[in-house]
Amino acid sequence: MKKGFTLIELLVAVAIIGVIAAVGVVSFNKFIESSKIAATKENHNSISNLVKTKLSQCRLSKTVEYLDTNGGKRTYNCRPTIDQFINYMNQTVYGMNWSSPFYTSNPPYGSWCRVNVTNCQPPGYMRSCPTHSEQSGYISIFKLNNTTIRICSNLGRSTGSTKYFQTDITYF
Repeated sequence: MKKGFTLIELLVAVAIIGVIAAVGVVSFNKFIESSKIAATKENHNSISNLVKTKLSQCRLSKTVEYLDTNGGKRTYNCRPTIDQFINYMNQTVYGMNWSSPFYTSNPPYGSWCRVNVTNCQPPGYMRSCPTHSEQSGYISIFKLNNTTIRICSNLGRSTGSTKYFQTDITYF
C-alpha cells in the first residue's frame, strides 16, 4: 500500500487554505479601514481641542501663540475677527504638517499635501466640509456663521456614501 495524499485530498486542502486566506484579507481590509476612520476621528478631536484651547487662552491673555504655515511660532492679539481666528487655526494645523490617515504621504492630488488644504503652495484652506470623494481623512475649519466655527472631518465612503464628523464651537 502506497502512503501519501491523493490529488483530491491536495485540492481540498488548497481550497480550504484559499477560503481562509480570502476571509483573512477581507477582515484585514475592514480592520485597516476602521483604523483610518479612528485616526481621522482622533485628528478631529485634537484639532477641536486645539481651537477650544486657543479660544480659552484668548479669554485669559492679550496675546496667543500659533504656528505659521512653516511651523514657526507666532503670536496674535486677542479678540481677532472670527475670520482672522480661523485663518490662525488653519495656519497652525498646516504648520503641524499633518496628512490624511487614508493617504499619508501619497495624496490623490499633489496639491493636497496637508490634512486641511486643497492647494499646498500657497495653502488654500477649505471653506466647507471636505466633500470630494477622495478627501477621506481631510479636515476643514471654517465659519458656519458670525458666531460659530465648524470643524468637519470626512470619514470616508466605506458605507457607499460620505460620512462626516463635525464639531461646532461658539466664537466668543
